[in-house]
Amino acid sequence: MQGTTQEAAAEAALPLFAELLDLDDAARAARLAEACAGREALRAEVETLLDAAARGTAYFEGLRRRLGLPGRLEGGGIETGQVGAPPGGEQVGAQIGPYRLLRELGAGGMGRVWLAEHTHLLQGRQVALKLPHLEAVGAPWHRRARLAERLARERAILATLEHPNIARLYDAGVTAAGQPWLALERVPGERIDTFCRSRALPVAERLALFLQVARAVAHAHAQLVVHRDLKPANILVTESAGAAEVKLLDFGIAKLLQDEAEDGPSPPADGQAAEGAEAAGRAGTAATAGATGAAEGDLTREAGRILTPDYASPEQILGQPIGTASDVYSLGVVLFELLADTRPYRLARPTAAALEEALAGGARRPSTRAPAARRAPLRGDLDSIVLKALERAPGERYATVAALAEDVRRHLAHEPVLARPDGAAYRLRRFVRRHRLAFAASVALGAALAAGVAGTAWQAGVARAEQQRAEAVKDFVSGLFTDIDPFASRSREATVEGLLQSAQQRLDLAAGVTPTVRVELLAMIGESYAGLERLDRAEVLLDQALAEAGRDLGAGHPLSQRVRLARLKVWRHRGRLADMRAELAALLPALRAGRAPAERRALQEAVTMAAHLAIDEGRHDAAHAAAEEAVALATALYGAQHPAVAEALVVLATATQFLGDAEATLREAERARRVAAQVHGDDHARVLDARMLYGVALHDAGRFAAARAELEDVRVKLQARLGDTAPTVAYVANDLSRLALDLGDEAAALAHAQLSLSIHQRHAAPDALPVAMARRQHGTALLALHRGDEAAIELAQALAALTAARGAEAPLVLSQAALLAAAHVQRGRADEALGLLEPRMAAFGRASPELRFLGLRVAGAARLAQGDAQRAAALLDEALAALPERPNLARQRNTALADRAQAALALGDAAAALQWLARVRPPDGAASPSLQQAERQATQGRALLALGRRAEAAAALREAETAWQALAAASPQARAVRRWREEAEQAAARR
Repeated sequence: MQGTTQEAAAEAALPLFAELLDLDDAARAARLAEACAGREALRAEVETLLDAAARGTAYFEGLRRRLGLPGRLEGGGIETGQVGAPPGGEQVGAQIGPYRLLRELGAGGMGRVWLAEHTHLLQGRQVALKLPHLEAVGAPWHRRARLAERLARERAILATLEHPNIARLYDAGVTAAGQPWLALERVPGERIDTFCRSRALPVAERLALFLQVARAVAHAHAQLVVHRDLKPANILVTESAGAAEVKLLDFGIAKLLQDEAEDGPSPPADGQAAEGAEAAGRAGTAATAGATGAAEGDLTREAGRILTPDYASPEQILGQPIGTASDVYSLGVVLFELLADTRPYRLARPTAAALEEALAGGARRPSTRAPAARRAPLRGDLDSIVLKALERAPGERYATVAALAEDVRRHLAHEPVLARPDGAAYRLRRFVRRHRLAFAASVALGAALAAGVAGTAWQAGVARAEQQRAEAVKDFVSGLFTDIDPFASRSREATVEGLLQSAQQRLDLAAGVTPTVRVELLAMIGESYAGLERLDRAEVLLDQALAEAGRDLGAGHPLSQRVRLARLKVWRHRGRLADMRAELAALLPALRAGRAPAERRALQEAVTMAAHLAIDEGRHDAAHAAAEEAVALATALYGAQHPAVAEALVVLATATQFLGDAEATLREAERARRVAAQVHGDDHARVLDARMLYGVALHDAGRFAAARAELEDVRVKLQARLGDTAPTVAYVANDLSRLALDLGDEAAALAHAQLSLSIHQRHAAPDALPVAMARRQHGTALLALHRGDEAAIELAQALAALTAARGAEAPLVLSQAALLAAAHVQRGRADEALGLLEPRMAAFGRASPELRFLGLRVAGAARLAQGDAQRAAALLDEALAALPERPNLARQRNTALADRAQAALALGDAAAALQWLARVRPPDGAASPSLQQAERQATQGRALLALGRRAEAAAALREAETAWQALAAASPQARAVRRWREEAEQAAARR
């Protein structure tokens, strides 16, 4: 009998324990005394739980048995005898993925939370690292691979959340030992309810904080992500310079950790497992937030309905499909608590029976539960807003979180709210409140009232139209969740592209959709395809959206401008520069004349695209000026840390790169990378874009090894995120090809160049700039491998396209002509090479030092091939004098030095040839063997042979021949080296 009593007490203790963890000491003591009056066994169980949570050791035997966790506590420690050692065996200093553990922040039945730092490319960045137990997330050891795959997939979806009020999920993965981990932004802050109570904030300030939360949730819903566990513990407030900013935590982690439906049966639905896991999860939250203020909320999982019952929607408790309406309900509970300092009702157990009991009488108005001094401001609008959000049926609530936020905003602005009956008296009261000073000062009272009522009626009509638009969008998005809900169907798997395909199909079949809603949805789907770099689909949808917007909404409508800006990004990837130029010429004057916030945001995007266009057209000063303007506009609109600012900084660093100051470029690129990482998190596509630019800047600064490591890592991550054929992958492959050439790795350079060209050819027209630039690099790599005939074909096509795009005198076209001339020299057609170069020599003389060097060097090589060593030497001397002393120009300098040595040898001065070769300085990390090195060894061998140093000559020529056989065995140069080697060996043997 005693055992039965203890088991019953333990059963009842868990939900009470979970409730008490959210209370301060005084309220906790009062609630404990009330709930345990006359029930000493229950009180003892709860106090044991509270004591264990306070010590940060929640793995005592009773809870372990209910949750099925591994290990056994004896004397306060785990069975290994290490007091406080985590269940997974992690210790301070241990490595979890790219993170090193610094100290434990908290522990609970769902897992442990550690303060950790990134040890790879972002050294020193601290995160809150969650280490959920495999058993707690429903993933036993034999499912490691599935868990890792799911984490990677969901991480990609959640990484689309870009909002200043959402704490970022930086990364997620599974260690080789099977331990799942999640790296989250660490936010030092205070729970929103505690923040409001401790400062006795007035109602208006509480509502302002709530609006930040609601807008963050609305942003996530627009990205097709539902939170599922909204509660004050997951909403922290930080203060900076007197301003309070909300950070919403644990977004989507419930979905991230949930088990696949097909992996096995769902956990029991009787509430026992849910109660235990909820208690343990709250223990972890309390230990973390109470001790450190880190960004910690509960780890939730819908499959087992591990949730916070007091904030859960009816459909969550009942195990029904969950959509955006569930978050609307939970926000209603949060708003109730912020206004009344209490919750609408409490659930003793997360079960259907408990919910039915709590909902039997309906939610009371917050004005009847709030402290007396705060009741009056809550009566009326706020009561109606909260009750509408708390409707039991999802269809009776606000259609979207954005609609809920709009009603709160309207209340603060003294405008009619949509949750109230739309009566004339109510609208008149709102009008008078909103315009009370003007109303009091008005002489023509009757006229003012008549005008005011008419204006208010018009405003209400606009609001109703906006509400209808929001509801239509919400219904559309909710339908997607129903169609592709892994809990509603075992046969379908939610992916970003799958959601977009479903969205397009649903929109094509939808009837009765208004033109505004249809254009907005077309634009949303098209922009999402563009973000995934599925450019064909994106352009078709954006063209369709723009055609319908022009027909039904007008060219000046904000949606029309939005679609036009989105299409510019697609055109850039496709190399349609003329179309971009014409579109920006039409857009920019109108946007510069506008002053509305939406027009200023659109202007910032347009100026950013103008900077991109100027870069692509070679107008580098104009590009730099436009990029600086874009940064200034973005900073003024959004503050220093925002996705638009990060993107503009990337463009500014790119423009700086073309001004020739490698160190300034590196500083700007580092700034862009840092801000992008702060805004987006480690592996976001925008961060990878900034890192790609940073890798190029490292290359230009001569830090070749660091550049190669950075760019290789970016390429791998881009391919994993966007696919092997995304245009961004082509850009980084092109950069890797240039870097490989400078390191003397010609084979790798060719492989990267081939990848870049093949990708661009999939997405752009044959004469588009991206294809032309990829052909240029492909031809350059072929040239380095002495495949002159193939190189000439690619370089000639690139020259024609670049001439058409830029004009014959453009610097890029001059350098392209020099590259094609070099291919002709290699093919034995020096006359054709000089035919290309001589008409352009005056232009080369006026060009930048680097470009002047290129023209002179290739002209010298052509004269040398013709046998005119004297003129060749003069041209090469002039070229070397023109070349700046920059680390990233080492390859070009070494090539010219090798040519100059050949000219000295042709002039009969073998000793001078060796002196020229002695000035060669291969870059750090240079590949071996390389053809550039082999050419120098061949020249060295011939010079040594001419000086009678036959054995040294034979050795040098043998090394050269080995490299030629490995890299370009079929080239005429390889055969020539073999002859020279045989001659040197025969001479050495005769001696």
